Parts: sequence; C-alpha cells; structure tokens
Amino acid sequence: MKPLIVGVGQPLRGDDSIGPLIVRGISQEIAGEFDTLLVSGDPLELLDVWQERSLVVIVDAYADEANTNNLRHWQFGKGEGEAPFVTGGFSSHMIGLGETIELGRNLERLPESLHLIGIPGRRFVVGEDPGEEVLSRISEVRELIGKIIEEALGA
Repeated sequence: MKPLIVGVGQPLRGDDSIGPLIVRGISQEIAGEFDTLLVSGDPLELLDVWQERSLVVIVDAYADEANTNNLRHWQFGKGEGEAPFVTGGFSSHMIGLGETIELGRNLERLPESLHLIGIPGRRFVVGEDPGEEVLSRISEVRELIGKIIEEALGA
C-alpha cells in the first residue's frame, strides 16, 4: 500500500482547520505516490485505514495551553512511542487522536511507522479562520513532512 498523509481537523473551527488545509495543499504534488485523507469527524476511522501501511503521517492542531508555540513531532511504530494527549488533552471528539493511537497499539493495528505532527493552536472557535501564527507554520510543516518521507523511504 502507498504511504498515507492525513489531515485531521474541523475545517470551520479556526486553528483546528490547519491539518486538512496543509494536506489539501500538498495532495496534488504527491498524487500517485501517496494517498491522502482528511478526517474531520471521529479519528477511530483511522484504525482501518492505516493498518496495512508502512508509513502514515498525520497533521493536526493541538491546544497550546502553555503558550510554548512548539511544533511537535511524535513517532510511533508497532509497539513503540507513547501517544500524546491520551487523557485530558484537547479533542473535539469523544475519542481523540491520542486515544486512537493507543487503541491501535493495543489492538496491534498501528502502521509500521506513524508520525504525528502537532501544530500549536489557540483559536478553536466555530466559524473563525485559522490564525496567522498557525498559518505561518505551513512551510515548516511541509518541510518536516518531506524530511519524514525522505528518511522513511530513503528517497
């Protein structure tokens, strides 16, 4: 199966829209070589989508309550890495991405290599556009996705 790039977030919810925005922006460039997926609802659907993949990269906003403004990168594989936000983290869903990753690990349904890129956000209000701070991270995130792909595939 082709590697998968996933944008997670609600398109009409301020900074939460950045994951899908970035993945939509690169989808034409990587068409044919990679699959892309936009997830705005329940992240549990990822369990079926990523299971047989060698590489999955997920882009999502996180609530930067500590105002660190740090772009975060977590790496997981079958049995490795600790999922972020497993409890008490920000999610607009009953089960968040951290819980989905942990569930995938417990069910032995993680991809071979899973990367989660967390973009710090502060504005998650329905009907708002993403803020300038989040938008200013787009090129940095695209560069990180390129590095991950290069390292994973030896390109």
